[in-house]
Formats: sequence, C-alpha cells, structure tokens
Amino acid sequence: MARSWIARGALSAGMVVVGMAGFTGTAGLSLAVAQSFCDEGRVMGGCVTAIETFPWQVSLFRTGGGTQLGAHFCGGSVVSDRWVLTAAHCIEDLVPTDPSPIAVYLGSTSLEEGGQVADVQTIYAHPDYVGVGAHDIALLELRNPISTPLVRLATADDASKLEGVGLDAVVTGWGNAPGEREMSGTVGTKGGESSLVTVEVFDTSPLLLGAEVPLVDNARCDEAGDDTVLCAGYREAMVDACAGDSGGPLHVRDRDGTYVQVGLVSGGTLCVDEGERFSTYTRVSAYEEWIRATLAGETEVADLRRVPNFALDATFFDESIVTGFTPDPIDYPLQAGHNPPHQPAGRPVVLQR
Repeated sequence: MARSWIARGALSAGMVVVGMAGFTGTAGLSLAVAQSFCDEGRVMGGCVTAIETFPWQVSLFRTGGGTQLGAHFCGGSVVSDRWVLTAAHCIEDLVPTDPSPIAVYLGSTSLEEGGQVADVQTIYAHPDYVGVGAHDIALLELRNPISTPLVRLATADDASKLEGVGLDAVVTGWGNAPGEREMSGTVGTKGGESSLVTVEVFDTSPLLLGAEVPLVDNARCDEAGDDTVLCAGYREAMVDACAGDSGGPLHVRDRDGTYVQVGLVSGGTLCVDEGERFSTYTRVSAYEEWIRATLAGETEVADLRRVPNFALDATFFDESIVTGFTPDPIDYPLQAGHNPPHQPAGRPVVLQR
C-alpha cells in the first residue's frame, strides 16, 4: 500500500495542495505556463492561483458554525452538475445517507468571501477503500444542481499520453501553507478587488494555491507499483501537496492546452521540510467504470465507518496480567466520606489494587 500519511482534520481531512496556476501579482490574472508564474509569492513551491483557471475546484468544510476558512478540511472537483469527486478518506467517518456534517464551497478563489455553498445529499465511497492509495476515491451527490464548469476526467484512452513518467502535473487546493508570508489574489469568479492576506506557519491557505509537480515512477510511492495510483513530486525540491489538500485534483495539460484531471490527492509526506516529497494520488482513469456507474445510479452506498458488529457471538479467553510494579499490591489509605457499619469513624479505609 502507498506510503506514509493521510492528513486528517477534525473529520478525516486531507492534504491540501499548493496551487499552480495563473496569478503573477496583485494586479491581475494570467494563464499559467510551466512554473514561471511562481517566480514570486512562492508557497511550498507553488503560488496563488485563480478559481477562473480551475473553476471546478471546491472546498469541503464542516458545517455547524465557524467560517469556511476555519472549517475547510479537504478538496474536490465538480464532475457533473450534481456530483463532486473527492477522496474516500475525507468522508470515511460519515454516515453516507446523512452527510449533513459537511458541505461544499465553490466559486471563489478565497475561502473567506465570494463563494457559494452546496449541500451534500448522499456519499458514494468506493466499497474496496482501505486507506491511502487503496481505492481512495468517493463521489458526493449534491442536493441541488449547480452551474459550474466541469473538469474533464482522464479515461483509459488518455493514459498513454497524460500519465507518463516525467510529465508535469499541477495540484491545486487550499491546503496548509508553510511559513508566514503574504499572498495576494482576487475574490469570486468575476475578478474584482484584490485581497491581501498573511498566512501563519502551516495554516490553511485562505486563497487557492497551485503547484507544479512531475509524475514519477509509482514505485517511489508504492513498492508494488500499483496501477490504481499515480506518484508525483520531487526528491529534494520543496514542492508538494500538504495537509488539507486531500481529495483535490491533480491536472495534466492536454495537447489543446486544457487541463485534464488525472489524479486526486490521497497521501504524502506531510509537506516536511527535509527529505523526499513524493505524494500518492488516486489514478482517476483506473476508476472510469466505477465513476460512470455511480453517476448513472448503478452503484450501492458503501458505509466506511468502523462500527462494531454487535450481532457477532461473544468471545471469551483467559489472560494473565502482570503489572510490573514493586511492591504489588499497593495500599492507598483514604479517609472515607461515609462510615460503613463495620468501620469505626475516623479510621482510614484501605483499598488494595
């Protein structure tokens, strides 16, 4: 199974990705090309991007109070007017038919203003999910349709041209941004006023971030070279997904310049300061049939919660317990608050362990 961590928030959250895309200053937006857009305002090797470049990007947040910024825990992408794609580990603790503890935030570069909220109706997680890199994929059915540009998902036919080792990919999200620094960007889908914010050390980014990472051999993330995952990142460069980016999209540009989602953030190295930074992404094309069937209403709801099965027969066994304390037992003299009939008033009660 894929190595290392799942970045978890209060729910089950994930690693956030540092955004790649087209913001080069406080004055305006431009289409990102390679990594040049990150020459300034660099955060974990990425930089502030715009929702206009990745309009399908969404934030999953906990409902019940607080701000979107404070409640953000995972990312996702809009794949239909009623469906959002994310990671199974983001929602594994939720009742799939009652996802009211979470909602979807969309349509803004900023988590603090300008966006819209969509309620989740049902959660469809892959039934074989067991952890990072192991069928870590889920679909959220929205209560009402939304009018948001959809991401194009990679298919099996795209694999040979969009999933090759050495190709540059872009991961986006509102994940943790290391280091206190200022970031600037516009709010909402229509542009507007520039927003300047300061991010504390390893805090959720208030603005959408993006970073460019190369696809590498899967063995760097999974010794078995599992073909249901993608591995991307650097041996030394400080460019990576980070906590809070889980479920967010990993993109590769097609020949016509459009972004295609080839993966979603599953696990990684927790954006450490030193060492290799290879992250595991669920390979979207490997789940083409499952996604199609789920959107068509042909799959069952899978409950991932680890709930004890009280219908099982009880199991009994003998066990020897050794405390390791000397001397043992230990007497604890306590003054009783009530005098039992056989205990004179004022005499300490001795408890033996």
